[in-house]
Amino acid sequence: MKRVNVDGVQNVEVSKKLPCEKPLLTQLEIMENYTRVHRETAALPKELREVQCLRTIYPVLFREMEAEDMIVGRLDFLPVGFGCVTSVGGVGHYCVFHKLREFQEQFTDDGIKQRIDTLYNYWSENDTKVLYGKDVLTEATIGRFVDCEYPLIATARLSGMMLDYPRLLTLGVGGLKQLINNHLQEDSANYFYIAALQALDLLVECMEYLQQMVERHCVAANAARNKELQLIHTSLEKIKNNKPETFHQALQLVWLYALLAGVINYGRLDDYLGPYLKQDLENGVITEKEAHGYLKTLWTLIENRRTTVNGRIIVGGRGRKNPDAADLFARLAMQVTKECRYVEPQFTLRITKDTPEDIFDQALDLLGAGVTYPTLYNDEVNIPAVMYAMNVDEKTAEQYVPFGCGEFVIQGQSTGTPNTCINLLKLLTIALNEGIDPVDHVKKSGPVSMKPVEAFTTFAEFYNQYTRLLDYYFDLAAQAQVHSYKIMNEQASFLFTSILTDDCIARGKALLDGGVRYLGGTN
Repeated sequence: MKRVNVDGVQNVEVSKKLPCEKPLLTQLEIMENYTRVHRETAALPKELREVQCLRTIYPVLFREMEAEDMIVGRLDFLPVGFGCVTSVGGVGHYCVFHKLREFQEQFTDDGIKQRIDTLYNYWSENDTKVLYGKDVLTEATIGRFVDCEYPLIATARLSGMMLDYPRLLTLGVGGLKQLINNHLQEDSANYFYIAALQALDLLVECMEYLQQMVERHCVAANAARNKELQLIHTSLEKIKNNKPETFHQALQLVWLYALLAGVINYGRLDDYLGPYLKQDLENGVITEKEAHGYLKTLWTLIENRRTTVNGRIIVGGRGRKNPDAADLFARLAMQVTKECRYVEPQFTLRITKDTPEDIFDQALDLLGAGVTYPTLYNDEVNIPAVMYAMNVDEKTAEQYVPFGCGEFVIQGQSTGTPNTCINLLKLLTIALNEGIDPVDHVKKSGPVSMKPVEAFTTFAEFYNQYTRLLDYYFDLAAQAQVHSYKIMNEQASFLFTSILTDDCIARGKALLDGGVRYLGGTN
């Protein structure tokens, strides 16, 4: 076991985060309240503990809506809280220690500084990544993200989750509750079901909180803005218990659920939102200009989360249930992407030999204009590759979605979080230097014997030495990946994510507790 240095940056941040809008003392009180509840609920099942902790940060962390928002939902993130990924907050029950120290530096009062020290000391023993690091990190072979002194870096996170939003839209919040209640009747002591229902109740409470926010904004709004705010209020009222019927309602429900789940990639929006868009346009419920405005708000809300390399929205490709409606959405989404020119969302087009010519031309026009997006993924290559790499059938592989830096998962069915990373070139230099890293002169070959390069008469002999070292590190990486799932599962159930991941509800288990259909990982 290695003593973990909790200070220092553990995530690459390119886009500067929006500052928290709440007063500093309010932020401190929220973090203290979260910490108090986490401490007091230590004896509870992890599922119930998670809900109690979530109640201390939601809905209070919602930011005020802005003047041009056509859907509602902006969140602040603090150095202490709950999440899935390091890009927004942290992982599980987390503390981002260097940000907590930066927060502390804004105070001059010694009493307040001591309160923050108390938080720091508590989480240095209870933060999910710290607990993981104590088990996994070593002096020479495995370092933490993103310490490039090590040949292998490892972390605990739940990146790349793409949820089963079609289920959310088909059932609505009320339908999900009924589904879970049906299972609970057969398994009345199942804490996952009990906590999942409580989590959905919290989602509804957040909607009610946001309705009150909308009502406050109505007071000073002009007639045009008041009409927009009334639409948001009506949509929130509808989706609190019922499945959405309009494009706006569907968009609002997906966005709020994603926020509370802490996920930062959004999947095949064209396939599950396209039918609502097509229906509303055909029935005269909305105009194309209004639909454009709704999507522009979504793009802006995603950009404002500033996750740097995430925010994936995927359109096109095989395996869609509603291709005509989905293509309608894709065309509109590309117009919005061209207008916004944001770093995020990472707008992605899956192409096939059957992709409509006008959509492909529109994509090339965007790239030619310097928009950066869409990124292009060829289904004719990727679907067979996913079948092979993930050992799944063609129908399943058709639901692949790229996230983050380009890793693949199956939407709503798998995990693929890249929790380990091997530096192949560093290992090559170590293999060339008898197991010694020439940068810091530390032996990093573990139990693998390393001959001097002069001992080899052929490249094949040296390459064999290199691959033996790689095999050793691949084993370390696999063990570290598995252990990240073990530690995260011991600490949390990631309830909102689990509810919309197959087969968690059917099995009555959280996704890392045996609930997810395909447990994978990316190195």
